[in-house]
Amino acid sequence: MARGPLVIPSLAVLVGAILASRTPPAPPFLPTGLVAAGVALGGPLGRAVGFGALGLLAVWTRPPGAPEHLDRDLAVSAEGVCLGPWQRDAYAWSCRARLLRLSQGGSVRIVRARVWLSLGAEERPPPQRRFVARGYLDRGPSFHNGGVQRAGSLRLRVKSRRLISFSGAADWRRTVLAAGRERAQRSDGIALARALVLGDARGLDAGLLQSFRRLGLGHLLALSGLHVGILAGLALWVGRAVFSRSRVAGGLFLFPALGAVAFLALVGPRPAVARAVLMALLGYAALARGGRPQALNALPVVLAILAVWEPEFLSEIGFWLTASATAGIVWAAGRGPGGALATAVRVSCAAQLFTLPWSAPAFHLLSPAAIAHNLWAVPWTAFVLVLSCLWLAVTVVRPASSGLCEPLLEMGVAPFRWVGALRSGPWASIAVSLGRGEAALVAILGAAAFRRSWLALPAVVLLVGFAGLASRGPSDAELVMLDVGQGEAILVRDGRSAVLVDGGGWSSGDFGGRVLVPALARLGVRALDAVVLTHPDLDHCGGLADLLAYMPIDELWSAPGWPAESCALRLVTGPGIRWRPLWSGARRSVGRWSVIALHPPAGSRGGGNDRSVVLRVSVHGFSGLLTGDLEAAGERRLLAVTPPRLVRADLLKVAHHGSRSSTSPRFLAAVAPRMAWVSAGRANRFGHPHDSVLERLEAHGARVSRTDRDGLVHLRIDADGGAHLSFPGAPK
Repeated sequence: MARGPLVIPSLAVLVGAILASRTPPAPPFLPTGLVAAGVALGGPLGRAVGFGALGLLAVWTRPPGAPEHLDRDLAVSAEGVCLGPWQRDAYAWSCRARLLRLSQGGSVRIVRARVWLSLGAEERPPPQRRFVARGYLDRGPSFHNGGVQRAGSLRLRVKSRRLISFSGAADWRRTVLAAGRERAQRSDGIALARALVLGDARGLDAGLLQSFRRLGLGHLLALSGLHVGILAGLALWVGRAVFSRSRVAGGLFLFPALGAVAFLALVGPRPAVARAVLMALLGYAALARGGRPQALNALPVVLAILAVWEPEFLSEIGFWLTASATAGIVWAAGRGPGGALATAVRVSCAAQLFTLPWSAPAFHLLSPAAIAHNLWAVPWTAFVLVLSCLWLAVTVVRPASSGLCEPLLEMGVAPFRWVGALRSGPWASIAVSLGRGEAALVAILGAAAFRRSWLALPAVVLLVGFAGLASRGPSDAELVMLDVGQGEAILVRDGRSAVLVDGGGWSSGDFGGRVLVPALARLGVRALDAVVLTHPDLDHCGGLADLLAYMPIDELWSAPGWPAESCALRLVTGPGIRWRPLWSGARRSVGRWSVIALHPPAGSRGGGNDRSVVLRVSVHGFSGLLTGDLEAAGERRLLAVTPPRLVRADLLKVAHHGSRSSTSPRFLAAVAPRMAWVSAGRANRFGHPHDSVLERLEAHGARVSRTDRDGLVHLRIDADGGAHLSFPGAPK
């Protein structure tokens, strides 16, 4: 393929924009001088320097993002626009928004920052997009479990409807984006249709959504070039009924071009959609002139346009995933045998390899079965997307008739439900720990193998995943407190044997996939002998239920008798998991670790924190007490029936995140710990850990480690009983 004249200038602009997005703005004379130097040099080098300087100048002259030096404890006044639909969670309404003006303490700043706008109100916000609000600007939670730490998303929190006003005309998109929202809560078929056409996957069942991710099919739910191409094809089919090549030159391509632009306007400026629409428009322009689209030439031009138009795209993983996947698909499509099946396999493998430098460090999952699953899932998704478009048109034009499409949509979701019901295993997903450089090296080796034989590419993809399974665990016994925010998760490990006690959790979202899998992958854990549920509160149970979708788990250890509607039911009914009841006196082992359950007593029933499972773990003469959310009444019952030698421990996992309702003086005197661990979220609204608890621990001489301050806490016990404490997630 011949290189287009705009490829080198576009790449230079893109490189300049990337450098500008990662450095503070320089004086204007610097990029201006570089432009002049490029003109003076001339030739390819001069053009590269000059256009690179234009990329620097284009980004540096844009309004900055929200300044980081704002006082988080003082309210700000903000003006902006909502970019997407309002979403409801347990506490507030939220939408993706762009801030345009920000003021605090009389200082007004022109900004261009993408944030989550959170509104504490019961009623749905009005349909206008523009808003003026007064609230607090901060960042969402970040989890420090070693490796590269990422700050949470910017959030503008508005406490009351009285503190925000909306203006402008009603957003026409809201009518379309709201289509079928209520029915999506009861129908997976309609929820899938909304995800495919509108990019709103919130209505999908959590287990089904996790299945898409672990099987390497998550890209089907993220609006991308696949969706734009199918919708443009539908528009082209309509255009054929209106235009003919002989009557109107280029008119045939007017419908798909307009359809692509309308779709972009509907779903908003998402990197993958914007990239696909711009490339489609360039392709249609070439066809209208009688030429032939050159995708590899168009890609750098489009990426440069997006980088200058929306510099914040450069910090979003979606931008790099769509860029690398497109490059891999186009690069692989024309190589090797031309059969449909061979081409599909090559394209699927190339897309995985080219995205590996971004996907592996971000998600820590590799899906060997994705190669096979994409062969059937992509064409099936195209069929379901056509049905979804029909459903959306009927719903918007005649809402009363939208139920007619529901049986077809339920048929469309059935294959995904079937494969999602299969148990997790290395064939489906493997937790990997690859840095950006390591993943890039694997991608380069895969591309080199591809040049010799396209059949080598699937082998490289599979070997990368299964190579991780051969790695051995550490030689010393370990106890690790993961940073899961306002929740709790303790890993007990010895070599390849590993058990996770609780797993944190959110009220919505995939906590297991987004937090636990990366944390465990960095520690080299790819399977669990068991998970322990101390009690079914969401901040202990939710992550464990999510983790079933991604990681092989053999057993569940928990006390019986929890309420049927609790999170515990998801664990007990998980595919392939065996439940082993855990009463006081039960004994288990994890490698060389000895595990004894001290609480609750056999036959007890009911819920609540005081029925939490309490475990004593010991190895090489070192002991730890894991207390769940046990409160003072439960502590008294535990002391009354448990021999003092079993209560005494070197390490105390402080109960209930350091709440003042736990860790009573009598209990603390009986344990007499040298170390105390507290798992709590930074600046949590409960005030954990409480000052009185910290004072009691200090008075007893216990060294306190806290996830809200230290991040992940790692304890290694050597064969002589020596305890070695480290904080790979600090400073936080």
